[in-house]
Amino acid sequence: MPPQSRLVLVSGQRSFHTSPRWREFGEAYPNTPSALDVAATPPEELPQGVPHTRPLFNLPSARQSSLRLSRRDLERLEKHLEDRDLPGGYATWLEISGPRHGNIEPTSEQVTDEAIKPVVELLLEGLIEEGPQHRELPPAAEFLETLRSMALANDSQYRLLLTSMLQQGKSPELVAPVLDSAIQYYKEDHFKAGARRQTVEGGEETSDIDRDMLWSSLRSGFWLSHSPSAIASTIYLTFLHTMEVATQHHRDLERTLFVFPQLPNATFLGKYMAHHYFEEEMQIRLVKLAEKFGFKKLITVPGLLQRETDQYKDGARLKDYYDSLRTQAESFGIPLLEENFMVFVMAFMSLAEREVAIEIWNDMARSGILPRPRSWNMLLVEAGRLQDRDRSCLQAVWKTIITSGVVPDVILWTTRIHALFMADRAKEGMKVLKDMQNSGLKPTTATINAVLDGLLKHQHMDEAKETLQVATRMGIKSDLTTYNTMLRALLRSKKFNEAISLLQEMQAAGINADIVTATTVLDGMYKNSPTKPDLAKVKSLLEYMEAVGVPANEVTFTTIIEGLLETRNEQAAQDIWEIMESKGLKPTSATYTIVIRYAFWKGDLLGVEKLLQQVEANHVPKDQKLWTRLAVGYAQMGEVERLRSVMAAMEEEKKTLPLSVYTSIVRALGRENLYDDVKEVVKDALEKDMISSDGSVRAPAERMFWQTLEEMAEGTVLMDLKAQGLVTV
Repeated sequence: MPPQSRLVLVSGQRSFHTSPRWREFGEAYPNTPSALDVAATPPEELPQGVPHTRPLFNLPSARQSSLRLSRRDLERLEKHLEDRDLPGGYATWLEISGPRHGNIEPTSEQVTDEAIKPVVELLLEGLIEEGPQHRELPPAAEFLETLRSMALANDSQYRLLLTSMLQQGKSPELVAPVLDSAIQYYKEDHFKAGARRQTVEGGEETSDIDRDMLWSSLRSGFWLSHSPSAIASTIYLTFLHTMEVATQHHRDLERTLFVFPQLPNATFLGKYMAHHYFEEEMQIRLVKLAEKFGFKKLITVPGLLQRETDQYKDGARLKDYYDSLRTQAESFGIPLLEENFMVFVMAFMSLAEREVAIEIWNDMARSGILPRPRSWNMLLVEAGRLQDRDRSCLQAVWKTIITSGVVPDVILWTTRIHALFMADRAKEGMKVLKDMQNSGLKPTTATINAVLDGLLKHQHMDEAKETLQVATRMGIKSDLTTYNTMLRALLRSKKFNEAISLLQEMQAAGINADIVTATTVLDGMYKNSPTKPDLAKVKSLLEYMEAVGVPANEVTFTTIIEGLLETRNEQAAQDIWEIMESKGLKPTSATYTIVIRYAFWKGDLLGVEKLLQQVEANHVPKDQKLWTRLAVGYAQMGEVERLRSVMAAMEEEKKTLPLSVYTSIVRALGRENLYDDVKEVVKDALEKDMISSDGSVRAPAERMFWQTLEEMAEGTVLMDLKAQGLVTV
């Protein structure tokens, strides 16, 4: 069969794809096999890290059509369409797609579903353009739904119909059912057989399909947002257009888009709509809706607003950002939530700008939001941290709580008590503890743990023991946190016999030790004993820990080693490593990552190389964390050649670092004044399409990358990149 003629049926004499307007772009119609379709084919690997879901565009439908068409039947249909005989073409379709052409035995003359789909897409195009002129023909949306039920729908058909409906300015009520069908197609039909996921080791596994698969497909499409034919951008614009007619499928898509980090920005959407000749009024409307949705996402998705405010270290600039956000909220008619106000309250508290924090707190109250106990608790915690700079802050916040009519619960009292003891204000802390009891509230285990934590931090061992005895007399039971806190203090004070007695007491009380217990005891044994503990004793302790609840596996040993290295207890970590291997347990990629990180911290390049030799000799698969640690570690030490070798090795294994790691590498190289190498990293990020050369931002990670680059060497690095024509930002 000859290549498909991609004719578009329109009422005029000239085919749309040959019109002068399209030739201005120097491109074919988006449905033609062209450079655009090549660009729309996702790469095998995305710079998101592994494991990831392989791009799912252009995969055949998981379902197979039961339609059995001969090559001659298909050519008859195509002939009608090429002759611009739409009614005749549709009549032929009804004839050849009837019951007698389904569920019959396959023959050598039978064409595949993939051969049928482009031809029925021509019919769909005709129904879109000319269908309304023929009353006997069905609406294009109804025809596409029929194709989906026959397992003959594909991405291109949905893109075509949705784009045309938006171009024509169809009402949201008419467009919403087509969007629902598209979402169902992705969630139910397109991925029914399962998604292929690439594992860290390079193999593949199959997982069941759920809403995450729609997310994966959109991620792939948005990553290729330079392609004007990307189905993901069409779905996103349709989603915006139909926001006021939210269905269940629409809400599913909204949740999907909330977790997606790289939504097209207003600049791209404008170009996309201009490419498809959207009316100017529609372009303006959808760009405005995109801005509104972006704002809604910012204040709804936990952590997004926090990451934005974390960038501001200057109170005046942070206040400007807060004011602009309030203005946007008013403009869009979307009220800020309690969580949003609290992000700014805590940010200003951390900058020691208590007055501004209180002002924002009052804004929240004026907005009709009654702060929940959790918000009051957050405020108290931050006030406790500020005691060294503002001793009266804690009392001021407590007074505000009381005057606002809030009756403090046990959690608020405990937070206040903990803050006082941690600031070594034990006398005041004991008074507040009595005030709590006088208010009718009994201290809990958490309250006692808070007192112990503060007392032991400042080496008040006798007072801690007395507090524990009083709590026992009051019927307040100790928990694992209580014992771990006391164990740490006893070992630090070299009271080994008391520590062992406490372990036995813990076991008698039926409280199982955990990894924190094991790490605490081991760290204390090595750091506070006048001589290195005998390995036999260490093994005996680990066996005891296993008997009381700490499992002896690779994860446990790795966690213990990590805890010991965090306290720079290298000797203890080495002994635990030896014991782990003596038990026949092999270090994992996570184990090597932890030890290599420590070696980089020490500046021990030789140690890093020896560890890597072990990784290779033991055939340990390198996961994303290990690759990241190697790349960032070499960059921080200015070892550019080793960094290049790591990135080359990752290329061979088809692994890619996320953009956030590229930012860390750029920052590290900049600290070493290795600006030529910074430029090479930027070129690599551009080649992988991780950043846009015009500096447009699709995600917070890109914003951070460009900010890092702009600040480097007072902007000269960025200026050089511009001079070379690599970026236009």
